[in-house]
Amino acid sequence: MRIVEDSVSRLALKDRTLWITTVCFIAAGIVGAQALAHHQRITFYLLPLVASAFGLAFLQMTDVVFDKARRVVALRKLTVVRVTRAKLRFEDIVDVTVQISPQSGNRDSIHCRLAFRTQDAVIPMTASYEPDLERHNAMRDAILCALGRAPDTTVGADPVRELAKAGRIIDAVVLLRQRENLDLATARERIAQLQRESGP
Repeated sequence: MRIVEDSVSRLALKDRTLWITTVCFIAAGIVGAQALAHHQRITFYLLPLVASAFGLAFLQMTDVVFDKARRVVALRKLTVVRVTRAKLRFEDIVDVTVQISPQSGNRDSIHCRLAFRTQDAVIPMTASYEPDLERHNAMRDAILCALGRAPDTTVGADPVRELAKAGRIIDAVVLLRQRENLDLATARERIAQLQRESGP
């Protein structure tokens, strides 16, 4: 996700993975044409089908537009499964959070996505997570400014501590193990200590 407009009247963010889908469909067409030209029926049906399915799996689009004058946020999400549309008043948004997901096998990468938190629900802005915690924190700052709120001190906080505080113990342990190359028992004890420090 990235900011495409930040003006006096509105803030707009977009997320696109259409290029992956397009590449997969082009590859499916080329493979299918080659197989047809060489009379290879199994290849003609199987490989393009696999490439197309792979392309559809990556089909995701998100548009989030903050209308500062009307004080309304419009969210539109498209995945291969469904289209989601939502309108939220600025007053209904309790917070904007950076959701964190550790990635297996990559100790240096923290994957994130932005989400609205209302009184009743947490609404992710995108279906997938992306790397770069700093960029997501900067986008969160811009969103809070668009909502007329000052960014708070939770931005830049330790992601392990935030996961433990949110009750996501498994994710916190996984991320701590990746980051500091700890064994399972040590990581679990450190997370338990963090929970005791944060208190009820």
